[in-house]
Amino acid sequence: MSEDSKEARIVRKAVGEAEAGLKGLEKELRGVVKQFEKGAMTPAKGKAAAQKVTAFMKKQSQVTKLQNAPFFGELPLDVQDGVTWLDSVVNELNNVLGRLASALKLMQKKPDKDYGILVKASKELESYISQPPKGVGTLLKAAKAGKAAGDPMMAFLPFIILMWMIIDTIARGLNRKK
Repeated sequence: MSEDSKEARIVRKAVGEAEAGLKGLEKELRGVVKQFEKGAMTPAKGKAAAQKVTAFMKKQSQVTKLQNAPFFGELPLDVQDGVTWLDSVVNELNNVLGRLASALKLMQKKPDKDYGILVKASKELESYISQPPKGVGTLLKAAKAGKAAGDPMMAFLPFIILMWMIIDTIARGLNRKK
């Protein structure tokens, strides 16, 4: 296939839209983290953020399946590389999203009653991130020291750490594309 083939144009456009979608998703998730830092996080906002991530993933599944299409090998190398790149980012995000359901359930916990569960979940997730944002890191330190019991944001801490993991995964994926 030549570089101007219909399939190549369609696939190139889909990969470009996916890249733009990743940038937009990263920006939206950073907004969710900022809501947490301001103390304005709610379960509804968390659920909406989770739905945006899963919607993005569902949308990209069609593009990543193109690797199995009979014409894939005939596409220009840059187009094939774009699909392969997107597939790797989606796979990395899938690994992180495996924890999403449990993080959403933890948002329903009572910060004073279920403090131990929330701290344990936060510590487990913390091991996967290098540097949490300021507000998250501050609450995490207080939680480890036992000083955050009853803090209403404590219920959101595991979820926000997971969101930060997703942001980090997206950022690393976008950097690989450059």
